[in-house]
Order: sequence, then structure tokens, then C-alpha cells
Amino acid sequence: MRKSDVTISFDESGFKVINGKSKKVQINWSDIDSISVFKRDLITFDEICMELFTKSEKRIELNEEMTGWEELVKALPEHLEGCVSIKDWFPEVTKESFETNKGFLFSRKTISH
Repeated sequence: MRKSDVTISFDESGFKVINGKSKKVQINWSDIDSISVFKRDLITFDEICMELFTKSEKRIELNEEMTGWEELVKALPEHLEGCVSIKDWFPEVTKESFETNKGFLFSRKTISH
């Protein structure tokens, strides 16, 4: 696996993605509408990716190459009620080669209060 120059960090209010020193995206936990994960076949290796949609229909894609990925993935259930834990989705997404194996981690529409 190779690491990119993109860094993910988070706190109690949300997370941010910094690409080098110039570009930054910041999202509050309360703005996340849904999250899915999938595996991208890159011929010589697979890349695990996460796709987030916000309430304003903004789409953000993160992947395991980004610094802070593992910490974010493990922390998602702590910040998003009902979010599926990595131990439950990772084996399903990675089980078959050459398959996308998409999984859904979180949807605000499925939370009932």
C-alpha cells in the first residue's frame, strides 16, 4: 500500500480532509447523510474506499491510502449513531477479488428518534 499526501483528521464536531497545504474540506458529523464503502480493483492491488454524502448532496470520497483513514474508520460509530463497525463491514468488502463488494455503513434516514 502507498500513502497519499492527503490527511484526514477529526474531533467531536466533525472531520477535515487536507490535500497538501492548499485544499481543505471540513464536514460536521451532523451534516453527514450517508456513508458507503467499496473496493476498487486497481489491477495489482485493491483499494478500500468510502463514499460520504452530506445533507447538501456534497459527495466526498476517502480511501485507505490517506493518512488518518484507519483512525477515522474505527471512530465513525462513536460519532454517528447506527454506523456499522469496521469489524462487521471489512470482511464483506474485502472477501472476493475483482468484485466491488459495496457495503452501506450509515444512513441518517434509518435512524429513528
